[in-house]
Amino acid sequence: MILFVVFIEIEDASHHCIDGDPCFVAKEMYQPYARAEVCVFNSQHAPCDRYLTPGWYKSDEPLLDRCPDLLRCGAVYPVWLNASLPNATDGTVSRKTCRVGFNNCCSKEYEIKIKLCGSFYAFCFPSLDSCSERFCFGRNGSCEYPDVKLHHRLQIARKLKRI
Repeated sequence: MILFVVFIEIEDASHHCIDGDPCFVAKEMYQPYARAEVCVFNSQHAPCDRYLTPGWYKSDEPLLDRCPDLLRCGAVYPVWLNASLPNATDGTVSRKTCRVGFNNCCSKEYEIKIKLCGSFYAFCFPSLDSCSERFCFGRNGSCEYPDVKLHHRLQIARKLKRI
């Protein structure tokens, strides 16, 4: 008897999002800057969601629900919501997101979970496959990147206050 084992990779973060109500456990968005559709990719900063820890994140802005062009949302490959956002009575829902590719608007799908939490959305995100892929939030917004040196100095100052 020959036994074949097949591994199937599922791009899904839901197994990381089982603890508590997402409206209370969601963290601030990872690298929240320059995620709007109007933000062109900047190779000097090159942020990506490959290093995002899978789990619940919150945002006042909804995910973009239309296909953006390549090099938008601060990424080479923006990831957008290929579905509708939930309303308050829907609770937590599963939705598909799409990575924009060179030949089409959906070269790769990721499954996420979303819950409307009053004034913000909670999103259960997986880490993405590569840089530069990023989740895209809204059509308009700030495209400024933080001063990395200043941000680093502030982190050190906060740690020193805890000692």
